[in-house]
This record gives sequence, structure tokens and C-alpha cells, in this order.
Amino acid sequence: MVVLAIATLIGLRSRQRPAVATAPATSPARARSSPGDVRWRFRVLPLPPGLVTPDQCDMVQADWVLPGYSRAHFDALLDSIAPVPATRARLEAAVRCDASGCTIHPSRELIEDMRPATRRALYANLSRHAENPSIINHFSRNTGAEPWSREEALSPKARELLTRLSWQDGERTHFADVADVCSQLQTEAERVRFIEVLKGRESVAATVFVAPGADVEPMVRYWSAGGDEAAVRPLLADAAAQPAGGSVELARLLPPFARSRVDTFPSPSALAFDCFWTALHFHVRGEPDVRLYSAEEFSRQLALTHSPVALDEVTLGDVLVFRPPGGPPQHAVNYVASGLVFTKNGGSSRRPFALMRLSDVLAIYPLATDLQAWRRRGS
Repeated sequence: MVVLAIATLIGLRSRQRPAVATAPATSPARARSSPGDVRWRFRVLPLPPGLVTPDQCDMVQADWVLPGYSRAHFDALLDSIAPVPATRARLEAAVRCDASGCTIHPSRELIEDMRPATRRALYANLSRHAENPSIINHFSRNTGAEPWSREEALSPKARELLTRLSWQDGERTHFADVADVCSQLQTEAERVRFIEVLKGRESVAATVFVAPGADVEPMVRYWSAGGDEAAVRPLLADAAAQPAGGSVELARLLPPFARSRVDTFPSPSALAFDCFWTALHFHVRGEPDVRLYSAEEFSRQLALTHSPVALDEVTLGDVLVFRPPGGPPQHAVNYVASGLVFTKNGGSSRRPFALMRLSDVLAIYPLATDLQAWRRRGS
């Protein structure tokens, strides 16, 4: 048994709606298994060359729309976000209200002179309305990862604006003002590099530390759940034989399918392999099936090959399915260890196969408040 309550890791979700789970499906061998001392750090995977072109920086600054707002509602919004007097004056000068609502035409001065707290509060309100897609679909990065502004080859102007226009909320740093920055970059190389930096993908680099002389058998049992005992035992034993202990890259302990793909991007010419395809193939050996699955087809296939398992009993390779209440699957990942999952967040070639924290993946799918766990039969 993995002594780890995933319900605790996803406390916000479980408070909103109880996770679906059934009776534990553990075996005596699993009860004596352990992933060991898993250690990790954030990292960012750069996009492969050629996926970004200069025209992706060609955009016009969109107006900000507050549908259904009256001028009195807008003034109340300004009171709630408490901008400094100069920013409030710019917002009041930029807004126009009619029977359909209020529209703000933001100037460069308004965008760039806002303080982070004002930007955070204003953009949070704008993101509630579908009319503001550039705010809703903004860029976000965990504060533990390398900041955008430290990425190599950024032009001084892009670096300065990224620093000034980003804001922090909890564990994440956010940025939305792509059009403003793009309009000030002079060369194609600057523009391409700016978009490449924004689109770097979050991941984690993880290792399993083995203390000197440690009994590696519980770890061997855990990491060989996919049948790789002969492959993982020498790695763990060699680490235990080191005078000060040693570390094994977690990726080397994964089954072949995941091991060969983690931290890689699919070829742009490949089929749109997504989370559902990935989740069903974690333990598959040999050539993978190239069938792609709709959410409904994925659910049917999962029921044919897997059985439900309690969330606090999950182990290597178990499938975690994210659903909105009463709805079809929205996302699926494979549990790895210590709150880390193997995930493919979408079918695009710009989305890598990656290790991520479960909590960070959950944040990408805020409407999927039901979490279910499934285990491959025979595992």
C-alpha cells in the first residue's frame, strides 16, 4: 500500500465534491512496497525549434469587456480593486458604458503602469467573462520554476516588460499582456524567442534517493509493478551500495512506454496523442495502439481493462480520471509516486509527455472536481 492520501493532496477538490472511489484493491505484495525517498524540482521544457513563427506575435490589443455592467457597477469595481489615483483616472478615461455593458480600451500607459495587486484584481474580474479570451487564457508558471524573465536570449525590452507586467497569486506567476509586449519588439528573432519563452512547458525533474545499505526490495516491488523487476533492481541496488547513498533518475524506473516518452514532444506529423491515449498505454509493451479515443470511448475502454480503486490506495500506473460533476472525462493521468503523475495535457505536438505534480495538473482543469482512480486488471 502507498501510505499517501491523495484526497489530502487534492483537499480543495474533495471539499467541493467527494471523490468517487470503491473498496481498496491491494495485495500483500503491494502492502510491502514503497517508492522510497522521491525528490524533485521544477523545470521548464523548451519547445522544440520551429514550432513558433513570428506571426504568432502578430496581434492587436483587445478591448476589455464587462458585459451587463452599468457605469455604477464599473465604479464599484474600481472601489473594490483600489487602484492608485493615476491608474483609476486612466481606467475612468478608457471606459465606455451602454446598454450592453462597459468596454475598456486599454492604453499602453494603463497596461504598463498598473501595480501588480491592481492587475491581479482587475484581471480576475475580467476573466469571469468569455469576452476576454486573452485574459482567460493567460500564461502561468509555478513560482518554483525559473522565471520567464531569466530565460536566455530574451531581448532587454521583453525581459523588462515580462518582469513589470507579471503578477503573482499563491504559488503561481501569471502574465496576460502578450499583445502589448509583441507590439514593442522590433525583430522576428525577438518575437519568436518571446513566444517560445512563454510557451515553455512545466515539468518536474525527479530522483529516488536510496540510503547507503538500504533494503531495496520494497522499492523494487513498487517500481516493478509494470513487470520491470530485472531492470529496476540493479539501479536501486547500485545506489544503495554507494558509501553516501545514491540517487536514481525516476524516469529510469518507469515502464518502457513512459520511460521513452517522458520530457519529449510528439512529432508535429504524429497523430494527436492525448491524455486518454497516454493513460491507457502506461503499462503497455511493444508497439502502442494508434487508435485515438473520445471521452466516451475512453470510458468504455477503461471499464474493459481496469477496475476502480480507492484514491488512498493508488500506486504506480493507476489511472486518475478528472471529471466535471456528472460529466464525461475531461482529463486522465497516470499516478507515479509522492504526488507526481505522468501526463499529456492535450493532443498538440506543443504539449510534452511530462512528470508533474498532481496539484498543478488539477489547477489546469478547474471544473473537473470529481477524481476517480482505476487500476489495470492483473497489476
